[in-house]
Amino acid sequence: MGNGESDKEKKTPLIKDRMNLIPAAAAVVLLIVIAALLSDFTYDLNDDVLMKDILSGAYTGVPEARNIQMLFPLSALIAGLYRLTDAVPWYGLFLLVCQFGSLGIILYRILEAYSGHEDRNVNTSDRTPDPGTILKNRLWILLFSTLFFGGVLLSHLVFLQYTITVAILSGAAMIWFMTSDTSGGPRELLSRNIPALILIFIAFLLRSEMLLLMMPFICVAGISKWAGEEKIFTRENALKYFSLFGVIILLILLGLSIDNLGYNTKEWQEFRALFDARTELYDFQNIPPYEGNERFYEGIGLSKEEQILLENYNYGLSDKIDARILTLVAEHSASLRTEEKSYPEKLREGIRYYLYRLTHLKGPGTDRPYNALGLLLYLFVLLLALGYHRKTSGIADALTLGVLFLTRTLVWMYIILGGREPDRITHSLYFAEFCILFSLLIKNYVITDRAFIEEEQNRKKNVTLILYALICVVFVLQFWFSVRNTKSEDVRRLDVNAPYEELCARMRRDTDSYYLLDVYSTVAYSEKVFRNRDDSFKNYDILGGWACFSPVQRKKLARGIGEDEEAKRRGMEDALLGENVYFVRDKEQDMDWLPAYYDAQGIKTLLTLEEEVAGRFEIFKVERQ
Repeated sequence: MGNGESDKEKKTPLIKDRMNLIPAAAAVVLLIVIAALLSDFTYDLNDDVLMKDILSGAYTGVPEARNIQMLFPLSALIAGLYRLTDAVPWYGLFLLVCQFGSLGIILYRILEAYSGHEDRNVNTSDRTPDPGTILKNRLWILLFSTLFFGGVLLSHLVFLQYTITVAILSGAAMIWFMTSDTSGGPRELLSRNIPALILIFIAFLLRSEMLLLMMPFICVAGISKWAGEEKIFTRENALKYFSLFGVIILLILLGLSIDNLGYNTKEWQEFRALFDARTELYDFQNIPPYEGNERFYEGIGLSKEEQILLENYNYGLSDKIDARILTLVAEHSASLRTEEKSYPEKLREGIRYYLYRLTHLKGPGTDRPYNALGLLLYLFVLLLALGYHRKTSGIADALTLGVLFLTRTLVWMYIILGGREPDRITHSLYFAEFCILFSLLIKNYVITDRAFIEEEQNRKKNVTLILYALICVVFVLQFWFSVRNTKSEDVRRLDVNAPYEELCARMRRDTDSYYLLDVYSTVAYSEKVFRNRDDSFKNYDILGGWACFSPVQRKKLARGIGEDEEAKRRGMEDALLGENVYFVRDKEQDMDWLPAYYDAQGIKTLLTLEEEVAGRFEIFKVERQ
């Protein structure tokens, strides 16, 4: 009989894991089905398409282990998978697994937190809870969580972007940590949070800058757990939490060390210097106009025609534009901005802009519905913290809200003052903030009140239920709006992508030719992950962009125009004048800059329109006169 009880005890954790894992997995499968019905999974931006092309071999003809944006260990792994078989879209599949897998982890951990709460209450009560009630509450919590995260992320689950993927991985790590048992010493805390550490490490390898932007929120998650300790300021607690943070730092240093080894060649180091200068110029500064800055441009040896190449991003046409030039232009732009406005003035403007984005629900430049949803979550958690729970716990959570709001304010001011706040970054910041707010809402209040709400006084019970009902309505509406917006975005993309897809098909049929495209004629287009995929060599490239002048870009150009040593030394300026090389532009884009540039180099050119494609694009032959 003793052995039978022992066997039962051994089986119990596995049964409980299945009770949480299976519903969480089912909810994720449902979200996958909904997403797939709304649209084909699509790379959101041409950045992800280029990363995929480099990894898959569509860029140079062979899978490349260095795709510039990712850190080397991860890019080498994905490229290795493409080398094994190109029948699988490994990069897109990796993003999908990270995103939906993280959602599964989030839902699983929330259900597991409910199970732990349920066990604690059963052990401390002589009353056996009704199994039907427990099941109903479990399903309610699952629905509650699925509606929230599905509604917030739905469009990003369909239109994949690696920056958003980093935020989702980081959010899953935060929720794992915030729902973990913190009893015991540093070793126990570390062992329980190994999955969270793995998620953070993967996120860092995928896009290091974005994970570093998530780190303040990860620290807030740690502060929240530390504040929940029975005795906060003890040597053991300090050792526990600083040890966990130290491991994260060590993982970051490990990733950077391996990445530096992977790019430890002169060619790649020179390109990385250029890449950093390009990032500073295009992402954080403005390109000063030639008029009014003639002395500066003449001083660095850049003509008006070459400055125009910087403006239209086609700077790959000139080998003169290197890391030194880009750095000098970025520094000059920064100095002009400093002269225009003092730092206190910029700070005041930044604060006004931050408050505008935070509070305005209508008008241009707002963050609706994310800002509205965030404000409601703050309000719900604060009301529950101050009014319906133990005083000590409520004060701790109210203080956590204060620390979180201060943290989000500092991070937002950082990106606003840096002049860099695209949706993929701002939505990521909102998601990180939502994960902490939702953890507080679920772990501390929803679980407690829904599981044993009959113990509350009637007044508290009714008010709490009203708050939950209001939250549910908000989540349902958010999910519905996300479905509608995702479908609308899919229709728009199909319309926008159709001409470009026709152009790509036309160029790839002409395997003996090579095409160089105006950069801004291509930025609005994307590709599907699974449908109509072709990872064979693409015989076209853009005249600029973040891969320009990289070793892989020069390798691609050499393959496109010839494999001999002379071809490998030729740049785009010379290549565009060669046989079977053509220039492509969107008819809406100006091209007067092209003959003007060659004329400034002492080369008279003749541009001949060879073909019009899809009523949108024009293919030109550029020849010497």
